[in-house]
Parts: sequence; C-alpha cells; structure tokens
Amino acid sequence: MHELSVCQALIGQVERVARENDARRVISIVIEVGPLSGVEPALLEHAYPIAAAGTEPPGCILRTA
Repeated sequence: MHELSVCQALIGQVERVARENDARRVISIVIEVGPLSGVEPALLEHAYPIAAAGTEPPGCILRTA
C-alpha cells in the first residue's frame, strides 16, 4: 500500500519539525492531497493509525483537506 509509506514519511517529517520547534505536543496533521498525487485520501487516513502506532506524536490525528 503506497499510502502507508506516505504516512511513514509524513510522520518522520512531523517529528523533525516538532523537534526543531521545541513542540511539546502535536495535536493534528492536516494535509491537502492534490488530484495528481496518486494518493487516495481515504486510504491515507486509514493507513495513518497503522503507521503511527508506537511513534511520536501519540494521539495525533490525520485529516485530509
């Protein structure tokens, strides 16, 4: 599933940005999925909890716009 690897990369980027900004917590991630991206928003939202299991940010949700 391509969306799982997209989520894993996204989580890595969020963790890096949170560290760089001394963030104590990330509540949500909101991304816009373009029509030519080759990514299905529903599949991305479904894959996110699997990719995020056991990682920072705990309890963070993903929303697609």
